[in-house]
Amino acid sequence: MASLRDQVQSSLEGSYTIERELGGGGMSHVFLATDAELDRQVVVKVLPADAAAALSAERFKREIALCAKLQHAHIVPLLSAGFTDTQLPYYTMPYVEGESLRGRLSRTGELPVAEVVSILKDVGRALAYAHAHGVVHRDIKPDNVMLSGGAAVVTDFGVAKAVSAAAGPGSATTITQLGVALGTPAYMAPEQAAAEPVIDHRADLYAFGCMAYEMLAGQPPFTGRNASAMLAAQVAEKPEPIERRRPNTPAALATLVMRCLEKRPADRPASADEVLRLLDTVSQTPAETPAAARTTTTRHTRLARYGTVVVGSAIVVALAFEAGNRMRPAPSAGTVRFALGLPADEVVSGQAIRGSIALSPDGKSIVYVARSGGGSHIGVRRLDELNRRELVGTEGGTNPFVSRDGQWIGYVANGSLMKVPVQGGAPTSIVEVGSQASAAWAPNGVIVVGASSFTRGLSVVSEGGGTLRQLTTVDTLHGETEQRYPRLLSDGETILFTSWRSALNSSELGVASLRSGESHSLGIAGTYPLGVHDGLLYFAAYDGTLMYVPFNLSARKTTGTPVPAVERVSVQTTASADVALGNDGTLVYLQGAPPKMLALSDARGSTTLIDSVPRQIAFPRFSPDGRRIAATITSAGSTQVWIYEVASGTATRLTAEGSLNDRAEWMPDGRRVVFRSNRDGKMRLWWQSVDGATPAERVTTDDITMLAGGPSPDGKFMVARVNGAHAPNDLWTLSLEGDRRSRPFVTTPGVELSPQFSPNGQWVAYGSDEGDAGQAVYVRPFPGPGAKYRVSLSSGVEPNWSRDGNTLYYRNREDGAMIAASLTTTPTFAVTRREKLAVRGYVETTHGNYDVSPDGSHFLVVIPSGDGPHVIVVLHWFDEVRALLKRR
Repeated sequence: MASLRDQVQSSLEGSYTIERELGGGGMSHVFLATDAELDRQVVVKVLPADAAAALSAERFKREIALCAKLQHAHIVPLLSAGFTDTQLPYYTMPYVEGESLRGRLSRTGELPVAEVVSILKDVGRALAYAHAHGVVHRDIKPDNVMLSGGAAVVTDFGVAKAVSAAAGPGSATTITQLGVALGTPAYMAPEQAAAEPVIDHRADLYAFGCMAYEMLAGQPPFTGRNASAMLAAQVAEKPEPIERRRPNTPAALATLVMRCLEKRPADRPASADEVLRLLDTVSQTPAETPAAARTTTTRHTRLARYGTVVVGSAIVVALAFEAGNRMRPAPSAGTVRFALGLPADEVVSGQAIRGSIALSPDGKSIVYVARSGGGSHIGVRRLDELNRRELVGTEGGTNPFVSRDGQWIGYVANGSLMKVPVQGGAPTSIVEVGSQASAAWAPNGVIVVGASSFTRGLSVVSEGGGTLRQLTTVDTLHGETEQRYPRLLSDGETILFTSWRSALNSSELGVASLRSGESHSLGIAGTYPLGVHDGLLYFAAYDGTLMYVPFNLSARKTTGTPVPAVERVSVQTTASADVALGNDGTLVYLQGAPPKMLALSDARGSTTLIDSVPRQIAFPRFSPDGRRIAATITSAGSTQVWIYEVASGTATRLTAEGSLNDRAEWMPDGRRVVFRSNRDGKMRLWWQSVDGATPAERVTTDDITMLAGGPSPDGKFMVARVNGAHAPNDLWTLSLEGDRRSRPFVTTPGVELSPQFSPNGQWVAYGSDEGDAGQAVYVRPFPGPGAKYRVSLSSGVEPNWSRDGNTLYYRNREDGAMIAASLTTTPTFAVTRREKLAVRGYVETTHGNYDVSPDGSHFLVVIPSGDGPHVIVVLHWFDEVRALLKRR
């Protein structure tokens, strides 16, 4: 039988002349050849014979031709593709003079930091370009990076895309039986190793992190194991911090590498563009120290240890051939995107108010919850008009929805289900439903209500008013506690809803019948269904990604796996999402808040980053000695308390139980923090030692919902913001000695926020909207009784005491400016001066989002790392989705 080289040469006769075999193994054989017509050297890669059975020859060549359109300075382009006479698939690319990064590492081991950063930037540029064009590499590793002319270039881009797209109907079974894996265990992302159904660009960023780790440490994060053990390590084991393996690694680079190696894709950088921005912050000033002598392994040994392998189908079915390269394609000619302009004094309120956006059925009018002047209302904006209309009488409205004929807007306000004509008029109360309810219009004048005060399931009521009638029953046997955010489908009978299971990151999509009341979970993790169009069900993922999944309406079940479509959609911890989708393909969404960075700011506005890695971080607090910081970090639908060491900038997660642990405050001894948590199914206050030596302990003994709390300076009392039917957004205190029961402190018809004890424990500062000018800052004596004193002239939020108690800082709500109010408390309380400071920082209106250093010289703030959030409108978005489906 002719050798493989002879078989290939026979197939390429007249086009290329094979000169020699360069290597390969596992996935492919690699030959150096000469292009007879252009007299240039090319590389010919031949895939295994087993692959041919699963591929359509014409589709494979067509997909390679599409991938060949990737033209970038740091990408080695594909030239052509075909099948040999013996039906072996092959493709060609230009030959790059130089050596592979694998060869460089084999010769020298770890690389100088400056060279590492240079190579990473070149590879990052290649990834950013390819990802923007909808191509995921899926096998980033040193073998696929060539060093030539002082630059790094990436090979094999688009091959995985071509192979997966060329797999014809029924090929998935064939591929599974073959067990062929395009991928390398030492660099496989956990979702690849675990054969997750959806693999996107963040798998490349994980491999990028593995490769960066190897350049710095001389070997990848996990080594010395067989393929199965290595894949298991990628899924379950935490890599040793790179700074331990390479102590002189710049802090910003070490942080970036470890972020890329996060197990959850949502915890990694959002994009290669973000990686490039972070690389620009890496300081290369530390002098390189010689690495310890190490044995240099041969290229043959390293290939055996780290190289591409054939592994079992149970692990790798999706690694090479699964159609997982689902990045958004370039928009079709009909798709238009723009940010919605709003009046200067108005913002869409999605971060603190549930369900802030709705669309008319024809997609021509946007209905939204707007915040201005310290309050909120329902606004309407037609896309063909410049001005918006405020619907008078809708103050405090949430969860807007539109009637099927587009003539009415429904919403929830003050516990009632309301409706108001689209053109304006007096609102009408329909029925009492409770403040947490949501609703959707059904045919024949019926409204479906989710999670009302009447029932935790779905209920129905006439649009003309009446009583609620229970429609569905929650499935408590399987953990369902509420059915939220109903959505009627086009058949007028099928209802989609969010099956709430005590936390955002455990909620699922559910389906119910308006006729029979039967309901069940679809088994899809996610929330806030938007509807079904052209056989696709659209919904939001926990991390703010808009997804779609094939859906059979008649059978009321999904028929495929979810696919990501749009990133950075605002999703609330209540499982509400600020997004709407019209029947005509108009998509409107509020961007999620941009990632933020932890920084120190002085009174003049000069800032110094503490942590340069963008995260969803909030509520930072200095420890009493100023050496540590407690902060909240949200990732993949989970909100947890983290502890930073100020000197090193390192961060360690403190909490793990429950999906929401946040708003931590230090106890006076600096050994514990107190925070709110939903770990036992209800929001209460807990505390825990910061060294993790003892488990968290519940602070309160009663069942009142606690939204935030802070201790007195002697540690004997706590003041907390509470919520409940008998105490809506009031302030209560509790003794930390004795029975620990909470008692009322400030109870008004308004909303009280951000309580804080003064350093001497004799005063409590807080925000409240009980006055006539919206939210303002007040001070009351503790434990009382006594009169309150107003501190802010106009609006004010987030009060914070200086450590000497002579100054109270707060933010002006209108412009976010920091105000320093000088105080005197004897013989009476008085404000002697107010000064506007130039402190930067992100404004959080419901809880203090900054702190003052113990010496009073700096403010601890979080600053946005990007623009936004904005209301984004996408016209004819379905054209884009159709283009995406064609590419798949």
